[in-house]
Formats: sequence, structure tokens, C-alpha cells
Amino acid sequence: MENDVTPREYCLKWIPTLYGKDPNAYGFRKACIAELAWLTGNTEKSVDNWGKDFEKAPKAIDRVCEMADLLNEGGKRYAEFRKDSPVNP
Repeated sequence: MENDVTPREYCLKWIPTLYGKDPNAYGFRKACIAELAWLTGNTEKSVDNWGKDFEKAPKAIDRVCEMADLLNEGGKRYAEFRKDSPVNP
């Protein structure tokens, strides 16, 4: 699919926000493996075996990352909307 998000793209976009780890920081890959394992239901060992940049991940994982990206974006936008809302609880 044209809109698929690879595991690497997902990590580069969301790990800094979700885990506070920049791509060059110590622990970035570990956080990425943990996030991808949680998203996909795979073990961290399985995710680690997908390669340095997760290039060996099954193609279906791109769709999972795409859906997670969309949900994260929606949540971020909703939080921004609520923050600016005049009836912010």
C-alpha cells in the first residue's frame, strides 16, 4: 500500500515523543523494539531479529505501524483540541 509506514519510519516519528529518546541517543533502539513488540504482539527478541533498521519485518507490520501512526496522530490532535477548548475540564 502507498500509505504504509515502515517500523523504522514509525520509530523515527514516535519514539522521541513517546519515550523521550532521540534517534542518536542511547536506548533509542531498545525503546523502538519495546514499542514495536507492544504494537504487534511479537516478542522483543522477534522484533530484534527484524534487522538493524527492521528491514526484515513482515510486510503486514507496515500496516500495523500505519494504523498506530494514525491513532497517535488522532490522539495528539484531540489533546491539542481539548487544550484550546473553552470548556477544557
